[in-house]
Amino acid sequence: MTDVFASPQWFGAWLEAFADKKESISLSVAGTTVPFLVGHASKLGMPLRFLRAPVNAHTPYFSLPFGDGVGEQSRLVELLAQSRCQWAWDWLQLELVPWSSVTHRVFMALNQSGWPVLIEEHPCTAVVDIGEDWDTYVVERLSKKMRTNTNRAENGLKRKGELVFGEHGNSLGWMDSLKAVFSLEARSWKGLKGSAIDCKPSEQKFYKDVLKCAQERGALRIYTLHLDESLIAANIVIIEKGKAYGWKTAYCPDLAKFSPGNVLQRHVLRDLYRQDGIQCLDMLDPVTDWKRRWATRIEPRAFIRVFSPTVKGRLLYHVARRRVVPRQDGVITEKV
Repeated sequence: MTDVFASPQWFGAWLEAFADKKESISLSVAGTTVPFLVGHASKLGMPLRFLRAPVNAHTPYFSLPFGDGVGEQSRLVELLAQSRCQWAWDWLQLELVPWSSVTHRVFMALNQSGWPVLIEEHPCTAVVDIGEDWDTYVVERLSKKMRTNTNRAENGLKRKGELVFGEHGNSLGWMDSLKAVFSLEARSWKGLKGSAIDCKPSEQKFYKDVLKCAQERGALRIYTLHLDESLIAANIVIIEKGKAYGWKTAYCPDLAKFSPGNVLQRHVLRDLYRQDGIQCLDMLDPVTDWKRRWATRIEPRAFIRVFSPTVKGRLLYHVARRRVVPRQDGVITEKV
């Protein structure tokens, strides 16, 4: 089964919410239609056209629907040749590709076979590895200060009323729970600045559509923390192929001194530890100090550009390569 983030429902909702349909085209990859956005630029006085993957701040990751990697390089070369013939692109651009994924490995092999490919490492996601023992994680991975402060925060909330942790992704009223999460987010600074989901109808529809897809697959978790029946913190999680993706968090700003987000995060992680087959919680971009306190590691995403095998494409490749610093393992990182 195609994963949630590479499904037709995901791409359709993403394009409707964030893209100009006139600037999108479709490529067929391993029998699956994948949209790309058409971009225009100029360099060295030359007009340029490029194709880029449909990703933005609302996208956990991007990958092409390859199989196990066997024979995928020949399929990729065929895809590049056909799309180049049809769209005359000067480069093709993929962002937020999971490191060491099949997509990443296939493009690494393409690079080593002589194609003009640049692969940059962008450390941009904080991960909590789910081991066998919850208590070991708490003692060995969380600082004593973090444990103490979270205990104090939870006890403080319990003194104010009844504190209830719940999960509503599989309930009949999951959509009502989702609306409550959006409403809670709008009470924060995001609501004041107009960047909350409730402030943007197109984003609201995007989240409802793709989370409906996840809910139908049994992949949606809506974790909540209530105080005397009032929602004070929430975390929307999608489970995909053994990984949990912490997609959206919100908490009541009036109770910030009690750190309801920390209290909920501990309950969420404990619940994930209890579920069979969950390998990790990916807290996604950006890597904040708060996420670092919970994380066991920081995982990179790959930024990949494939240039056309023409004189112009190779010239662009060498110009772009001057802005990156090669590492010993052949991976390059953009200069700052």
